[in-house]
Amino acid sequence: MGRDHRKNGSMKSARLKFRIGLFLLAALLFFGGLAKNAAQPAIGGRIRNFQTFANDRQGKRTVLRGKDAKNVSRDVAEIIGPRLESVNESNQVTLTIEAPQCFYNNQTQIATSAENISLKMGGGRVSITGRGWTWAAGESRLVISNAVVAVIDKQALQTPQATNNIGASLLTGTNKVSDDIHISSTGFEYQADTITFREQVIVTDVQGVLNCRTLRAKLIQPGNKIERIEADEDVRIVQKGTVATGGRAVYLMSDDEIMMTNSPAWKMEDKEGTSDSLVLNRKSNHLHTAGHVYMKLPLSSVLTNGLDSGAISNRVTNVVEITSQVFDYDQKLAVYRGDVHAKETQGTIDSELLTIYFAPGGSRPERIVAETNVTMVRGDSRVQGSKATYEIQSDLLRVEGAPKWQIGDKHGESTFLVLLPRTQEFQAGGGVHMTISKVPGMSLVMDSGSRSNLASQTRTNELMDVFADRLDHKDNLSIFENAVRINDPEGEIRCEFLVISTGASNQVTQIVADKNVVITQTNMVTRSDRAFYTLTNGIVELTGSPKLKAPDRLLTADVFLLNRSNNTFKTRGKYRIEMLRPPESRRTNEIRSKS
Repeated sequence: MGRDHRKNGSMKSARLKFRIGLFLLAALLFFGGLAKNAAQPAIGGRIRNFQTFANDRQGKRTVLRGKDAKNVSRDVAEIIGPRLESVNESNQVTLTIEAPQCFYNNQTQIATSAENISLKMGGGRVSITGRGWTWAAGESRLVISNAVVAVIDKQALQTPQATNNIGASLLTGTNKVSDDIHISSTGFEYQADTITFREQVIVTDVQGVLNCRTLRAKLIQPGNKIERIEADEDVRIVQKGTVATGGRAVYLMSDDEIMMTNSPAWKMEDKEGTSDSLVLNRKSNHLHTAGHVYMKLPLSSVLTNGLDSGAISNRVTNVVEITSQVFDYDQKLAVYRGDVHAKETQGTIDSELLTIYFAPGGSRPERIVAETNVTMVRGDSRVQGSKATYEIQSDLLRVEGAPKWQIGDKHGESTFLVLLPRTQEFQAGGGVHMTISKVPGMSLVMDSGSRSNLASQTRTNELMDVFADRLDHKDNLSIFENAVRINDPEGEIRCEFLVISTGASNQVTQIVADKNVVITQTNMVTRSDRAFYTLTNGIVELTGSPKLKAPDRLLTADVFLLNRSNNTFKTRGKYRIEMLRPPESRRTNEIRSKS
């Protein structure tokens, strides 16, 4: 019996051990299963306070929680009230998603929903809503399909170098942080520190509006602040009175600059243009464009207005077209560089550098300065120099750098040239040289054998060179002063004061030489106080104790009258003729008579 008792006890002990083993095995299997699926639980029923984890390849962790969860298939559960957090390697929450409902695939680690979504990032400074979304935990990638609306606090736009927690506007520099930026689009994507808005993108803030098809922002850590913004396809920026369009725009937060490429075009109030590239510094409001720059702007005539333009304030505004390689604009001035060509209805300006200075407010030009290889053309008038400055209000153009000019039929050069374009009045100084058509009848060469014949017949269509210290031209008068000298193929005229009058078609009608007039031509020299020539009667009149010296005679008279029509001359008043023998005879016969 004792043996049976021991036997029964051993059997009971063995059965107990077996039961304990089964229990331990079941426990190990149960708890081992929980440990294995702690990150991806197999949802077999309804779970309150659902929670799961997933990691991407960059080390970011996704935490998905839900108020309620129920299984809809073997691997898919419906999560009610999901809240998803993306946590970086520093254990900071960089992104938070909340939604009414989603479906979560336990195997692919992808959450999807056709419902609304609310997204927050950057410490709550960026909030985004939309409808229809997908979250791929393994890629830390979020896609929103419809009705995307984002609100961005400008503090989220500050750069790492920014201080005092001051943000910047997406469209223009500002120190305000209270004005939010609103973005709407059809779609949205977040992945790898980049957020992208797609299709029908509209960005609005207090400064203006940006439209494009794709808007992409680069985020930096910590805090998911925006470092770089890129807008692509059909980009349009409207800011106050400025509209800029292009294929692409890039905004660098650190430099506070917007760069536009792919054929940018812009319009600033009444000024518009195009170029290969455009850079706008929002902090300084400086605009820089380069490559095939073209601009059109209203501007009072740079070269001249018609004589009937009236007062400056009443002029009709002209449209000026300007091309160059580079253009800079900062409200105070506009600068064009490289192969500058400005064209308006009445003329052109070519130079290497053209600067337009604006009045306070930046709307009305006050002064234009062209520099280096300057050429200005209007009709048959042309001016060249190294620098030209045009004061618009006073209608005054000053050209420096040994300018060469053709104004009507007048060709010349001088140290400087001052021109009133509207009236065509001009001054030249510092050593003037002007070339005009030779005046018929001015030849004073005489036949030594006759006092009544002019030996040389006048040749037309020849040129006369006029030199002086100063030239003033107004209406039909050209006035030369100081050290005046006229050269032509037949001789020279010197005086201190010379006036040339012109009539219709710029034809010379009168020439007056005054003060110490000396006319030197072949075999003859005349001296007088004044020489007066009238084209209508062909008479050259010498007055003021005139003297005429030829190789064989010396004539003095009150007045000499030279008639080019019949090649004769006569005297008026008293005259005197001294016949001169050859120098070796050293004798002189004097003939005195009275007219």
